Amino acid sequence: MKRLTAVLSVCAAAMLCLTGCMQKIEPVSLPLRAADDIIYDTVRSYGDGADRTQTDYLLGELKAADSSCGELWSGIMDYWKAADMTMPHTTARLPEGLPEDETLCIIVLGYQLNPDGSMQPELVGRLRTALTCAKQYPEAMVLCTGGGTAYLNRSTSEAQQMGKWLTAHGLDERRLILEDQSLTTAENARFSAEILYREQPQITSAAIVTSTYHIPWGALMFETEFRLCSAEGGVPEIHVDACCAYECSREGFGDAENLSCQTAGMLYLLSEHETAEADEAASVQKTRSLQ
Repeated sequence: MKRLTAVLSVCAAAMLCLTGCMQKIEPVSLPLRAADDIIYDTVRSYGDGADRTQTDYLLGELKAADSSCGELWSGIMDYWKAADMTMPHTTARLPEGLPEDETLCIIVLGYQLNPDGSMQPELVGRLRTALTCAKQYPEAMVLCTGGGTAYLNRSTSEAQQMGKWLTAHGLDERRLILEDQSLTTAENARFSAEILYREQPQITSAAIVTSTYHIPWGALMFETEFRLCSAEGGVPEIHVDACCAYECSREGFGDAENLSCQTAGMLYLLSEHETAEADEAASVQKTRSLQ
């Protein structure tokens, strides 16, 4: 009995000692990760098909690191979630109720040219749809976007061919805007936004015209780019308020392909804005060093 009592006493003393040690341990706060790293993880996670729980966790981490950035990307990710293969759109003509003045821009997305520089039937179909939309909203600007994709004719571009077709079919040239440097949908958005913010500051509403399968991808690229530009540059917001489809399918292009293209485009836009921020910071530092 005495031996048992001694053992119990030793155990009790050990527990008291351990409790005291535990009370002295301070909680460790892990350093917050950089916002850019969290954003990249969020995009990659969603693009890999992770469930929304993982996305929400990362957005919560982003808000803790940078509240305004967290709010911005929560909105972008909500839009991405909506921009799937069933994203609402009209066919042949735009919906009613869009701005009936030059604050609206109808953006026509290009398509690979034939080797000699002529347009493929799908691109002509997009243009016919765009022309109907332009007649529906006669005060709207019309932006054609697409670079040189004719490998046997480097002197022309998708946008130039599109512009020629539209003016030949009655569009007032004064309404026409050309972006002729881009080679991808993400570049369509990036370069078009630069032109609109620089040359058409009155525009606040965009309507995307492209093929049916391309709408979720194209709309996401433009809406994301507009939001990033507005947040970073303090410029007025432009939003994609409508999408009009030229009814056209693409063999083998389904949900998985759409998500893959969206993810690649989002990562491109992120890298471009990250580079721009770095260049701006370097420029400011250089200016300060010369003062």
